[in-house]
Amino acid sequence: MTNATRNATAPLESKPETDPDEVFQIVWLVGISVSLVGLALKISFFILIPKCRNFDEEVLLQLTIARTLNTICEYCIMYVRSSNVIKDIIYTMYMQTDLVLVLWMFVFSKNLYNKVVYVFPVEKPNLVVMSGLIWIISLPVGLICPSLLKLKHNVYFNIYYKVYAHIKLFVIVVNALIFFKIFSVAIRKGKSNAHSVKHYVKTAIIAFILICITSLQVLVTDILSFYYYSYTMLVKIFCVINSFQVIAISVIFVSLVNSKRNESAFRTISIQLKELVGQSANV
Repeated sequence: MTNATRNATAPLESKPETDPDEVFQIVWLVGISVSLVGLALKISFFILIPKCRNFDEEVLLQLTIARTLNTICEYCIMYVRSSNVIKDIIYTMYMQTDLVLVLWMFVFSKNLYNKVVYVFPVEKPNLVVMSGLIWIISLPVGLICPSLLKLKHNVYFNIYYKVYAHIKLFVIVVNALIFFKIFSVAIRKGKSNAHSVKHYVKTAIIAFILICITSLQVLVTDILSFYYYSYTMLVKIFCVINSFQVIAISVIFVSLVNSKRNESAFRTISIQLKELVGQSANV
């Protein structure tokens, strides 16, 4: 056997098995990169197109920030070794952004509900005040986590996490039920005025899928794995999937910006046509 043949066959004979954990890490890092790109995209839109700074888009930006920070914290908890102080900060930020995500999802769903279901205008809350409240209210939830983990016995942490996980699942399920109402009303309205609700339906479908995935993730990673300790692989799979959720959020963001831009152009053309018709009538 020549050296060339021996070298060619050596990798086949001693090919190491691929470590699934390494694959998870690589895909997860790709997801984090995608999240950062999605965040940069939205910030660029806000800088370059001031007209897109509306309530929906602002909420989606907040969702992107929370999701990006949350998935980075998840990765650090699983794979990065650090000092106790850094661990406390990571755990605090992880729990805080986890709750922030749920709250902003609910705000987005409720705002979409107001647009599609209600027939009268609803006053939108002050976004700066709401943003401050959501991030501040969720901070104590994050601070409690590392404090309880430092205790010798995990009883208090177990009670805390069980209560938190079940409340979070309840809020997300209610969120999903809101979408069923949105769909039923949008279908009825779509028969008479398809143009006005078309982009809202698209947005609702994508957001609903996002909510369903999050609900399933909470059920598996936060509840079942906590009780049975046998869903480690599923936990990692959902963590990796979550790191790509910014793609769905970005699709909703671009869809809303594009639809509002088209509506603005349609309104401008309509006004110009009316002015031309009025001038022709006067002549």
